Amino acid sequence: MKYLKIVAFTAIATAGIWADTKEGVVTADILKMRAEADLKAATLHSLKRGTIVRILSESPITIKVEGIEAPWLQIEAEGKQGWSFGGFVATNFQRLPGEYLAWSIQPAGAPYDDGLTIVLYHTKSRKEYKATSSLETGEYKFSENLRYVAIDEGTDVSGGIKIIDLQKKGKILAQSGYMPRGLNWKGNKISYDKIICFDDGFAITEEMEFIDGKVRKTGHYKKTQFHVGVEVGGCKKFMRLLK
Repeated sequence: MKYLKIVAFTAIATAGIWADTKEGVVTADILKMRAEADLKAATLHSLKRGTIVRILSESPITIKVEGIEAPWLQIEAEGKQGWSFGGFVATNFQRLPGEYLAWSIQPAGAPYDDGLTIVLYHTKSRKEYKATSSLETGEYKFSENLRYVAIDEGTDVSGGIKIIDLQKKGKILAQSGYMPRGLNWKGNKISYDKIICFDDGFAITEEMEFIDGKVRKTGHYKKTQFHVGVEVGGCKKFMRLLK
């Protein structure tokens, strides 16, 4: 399973060699802690979704469970130690205000354009909100009220911004190419430069503002550097906007 900003582990034997301690969050409804790194080993304890665990070590081999291939992890949580399947433990999670956690996962067999799932999870009520994104996602950030998530889905050439309402079943409220890269919320407002045309060596962008659920144009336009090789004249009719 791939995670956004995944943390790499050093492969070590199950015989008791220790790795640097890391934390992870349980992403399955129930995760079993077993006496050994074996699906047939005795269950020592069960952990609920959203439980934070300490990761002590990792097995040198991987197994496949529900189409997900991952190593076993030796973990510690709720006063217990045991081995659990690593495909259901996310190390890229974020702690957010109001008892919320967030993480991202790549479901087995997910399509490329919609291959990443971003999860916002409330540990007290156990309510969960989801947004889907491309595997090219570089980062995602939440608004201050945690209702909206802005996602950078771009390539190395230009960005692609998507803003989603998590409380409305992942409804997309805004989506476009944008430059420069970088997502910065100010409360529940985020500004970005929407690409309106490409030309040879440059692009023209229009500044947009998303404010608590609504998108508006600011009337500001920029000419920004872009790679060469694009058809000359692509921005000809927009050049007047720069005056």
